Amino acid sequence: MAGTNVALNATGNIGTNAGSRLATAAGTLAAHGANVFIAETDAVTLDTVNSVTNTATTTYDLTATAITVNGCQRWCGTNTFLDGSSITGAGSVAGTNVALNATGNIGTKRGLEARDGGGHAGSARRERIHRRDRCGDAQHGQLGDQHGDDDL
Repeated sequence: MAGTNVALNATGNIGTNAGSRLATAAGTLAAHGANVFIAETDAVTLDTVNSVTNTATTTYDLTATAITVNGCQRWCGTNTFLDGSSITGAGSVAGTNVALNATGNIGTKRGLEARDGGGHAGSARRERIHRRDRCGDAQHGQLGDQHGDDDL
């Protein structure tokens, strides 16, 4: 799948599993399905495309280079996993279990927001995330980065 704006909408799975992902090359991507497993070949923006939002009933699992999250995506899945060189944007990431992994930065000074049921895990050079529970209530401000430079 390739294009400037790509919308994938399925009642079943998109991709098979973490070992057999659907390959995409999208500028802006929206994917909705029971389970979503995508390998983006380059940088991608996750946002609504043609009324399709980034959601999965059970697992939303995306790998890419740089990932930008825009808008309040209605992830609503049990598991939300993003893995890239960086994860930024003014949007929010949600799920019962949220794992954000980047070789560079996750979030910006006042950017990305994580909404989860308590299962957040982040691994990055710098992690600056506003954490809120699923109801939108603040959870102790931002998480600090891994180099002792907290921005709470």
